[in-house]
Amino acid sequence: MDGSRPGQQVVTADGVRLAGWGWRALAALLDGLLTSILVSAATFPIYLATVPKLNDIVGAYLAARQSGATPPALDLTTIYTVQQRWILMAAMLAIGLTYHMVFLRWKRATVGKLVCGLQVVPLDQGTYEGRLGWNTVAVRAAIWVVPGVVSVLILVSVADVLFPLWQPKRQAIHDVVARTQVTRPVRR
Repeated sequence: MDGSRPGQQVVTADGVRLAGWGWRALAALLDGLLTSILVSAATFPIYLATVPKLNDIVGAYLAARQSGATPPALDLTTIYTVQQRWILMAAMLAIGLTYHMVFLRWKRATVGKLVCGLQVVPLDQGTYEGRLGWNTVAVRAAIWVVPGVVSVLILVSVADVLFPLWQPKRQAIHDVVARTQVTRPVRR
């Protein structure tokens, strides 16, 4: 899961091994799963309110199929009210930003990164032992979380995920802006 490409550094300026793209992707998947569980738990009443609507949609579809009629058009936009969509989006933003900022400030890694043995450090400071500053974690978290929640920014998310594949210091866009790198130090 090294993921190095020609012209890419494999260590920080002070010699600590940089994380490969595969390890970063696995950590992001784990973090996404965890934050999804947290958002689902926090917004469970909204999801519970959609069950009768989903039952009505499925019932109408099955009734039409059994009677030989044309099934109704599937319109999933009616499942949530506008207010529910705003609440879900606010919960995703609040939980995602809080999760990333708190863990990066506290441990220099999210739970996914900890599981994968990764750490976030200031640019070219692989042996850094201090805490990341609040500005650093806020910028990093915002650039990572906001495009994932706001669907019109999905291309920013895709570019951010792929950026370390060709970036010389294996940085994602959020790393470049926050002046950080992700390391995978050898554990002794």
